[in-house]
Amino acid sequence: MYLFTFCSTKKISRELRTVDDLKEISSDHRYLKAHLKDGNVYVLNKWHFKKQSNTVLGYGKLLDINRVLIESRKQPNPREKRTSKDSLSTELFEIPLDKVAIFETNDTGESLGSYLAIVTGISLSLTVYCITNPKACFGSCPTFYSSNGDRMILQAEGFSSSIAPILERKDLDMLYYTQNKGDEIEIKMTNEALETHVIRKVDLVVVPKPKQGRVFATKNGNFYSSSHIYTPNSCTGSEGEFVDAVCSMDDKERLSLSDSSDLAKKELLNISFDSIPTGKYGLVIGARQTLLTTYLFYQNLSYMGNSVAYWAAKFQSMEKEEFDKKYKLIQLLGGIDISLKQKRWDEVGQIRETGPIATNVELIELPDLQNGKVHLKLKCTKGLWRLNYLALVSLDKKMTPVYIQPHRIISNNEEDSTFIS
Repeated sequence: MYLFTFCSTKKISRELRTVDDLKEISSDHRYLKAHLKDGNVYVLNKWHFKKQSNTVLGYGKLLDINRVLIESRKQPNPREKRTSKDSLSTELFEIPLDKVAIFETNDTGESLGSYLAIVTGISLSLTVYCITNPKACFGSCPTFYSSNGDRMILQAEGFSSSIAPILERKDLDMLYYTQNKGDEIEIKMTNEALETHVIRKVDLVVVPKPKQGRVFATKNGNFYSSSHIYTPNSCTGSEGEFVDAVCSMDDKERLSLSDSSDLAKKELLNISFDSIPTGKYGLVIGARQTLLTTYLFYQNLSYMGNSVAYWAAKFQSMEKEEFDKKYKLIQLLGGIDISLKQKRWDEVGQIRETGPIATNVELIELPDLQNGKVHLKLKCTKGLWRLNYLALVSLDKKMTPVYIQPHRIISNNEEDSTFIS
């Protein structure tokens, strides 16, 4: 990345490395930051790794969680005369590796001497250049392609919010348009942006499809066959009627603009279905996010400035529950809250899938419905969601899926791989 001043630019070679990678870090890197699990950080300007004791030894400074100096230790100069009044210690810091969350190397290059205004992303387990490569601004999200019978098309986007190990998660995505030929299904996973992904497992989840209808899944993995699929009779928002935009899975989408003064401001969408027979149903929502969360994520990284590495280490030292309590930016934006009117309005579910690239199709189970008209409300943040599909579907039978592991993996290059099941 680049560090900018108004009149000149200095190149900084900055890398975040795990504790296990320390042996690969050359001591030619003059500066080393050791971010501790308790939030403190050592900034060393001369250091070496002592394998026997599994420690890092070096001179430099120890800063507390607020980056206030705790202690400095300077390499002694044999030409300098020291007195007993000298308070600066000349002993090496000795840092046990089991106390370190992450290491950071910082080496400053020569001044480029130019008036530049280039904005870049920040290396935080991924490298993203949002301005020079707009496609990279989509965030941390491997994308999956499969055939629709004629050609390979984008079908799914995986775990977009997993930008650090503490945010690791599982993801289930419907391959809505997939048509296999023969006994094999080819799935292509691509790395659309300049990012790094760690994917532990990819399985194909297969469920028998009814002759008339489809199979839909909830986020927690309940699969239902559905022989009756109803499109809405009316969908209204602040702009008026938008039913034509959500009656099928196509290129049409319903979206709104964010509020100019409050990015978390909500809007209500009214959905109704006419003449629905008594029975058990679910609401199917096909949606994806806009770039609002992407914008806020990278804007927050820019606010962190030089303390990004500190926060990266701080995140990793937390338990998941503590992280969720303290860092609520994305929670403030929220998901799509679904309410059903029977005797009163009751919230029946929520969609929270992050990701702006591929439409995610998810089933929300509803309480048993009585014959007649069905009224639903969707509450969501303005400008955050692109709605592609809304449908009321019968829940005929709970299905048991089969998980198929890839039997052949073909790596085309460093950026994508093909899984064949």
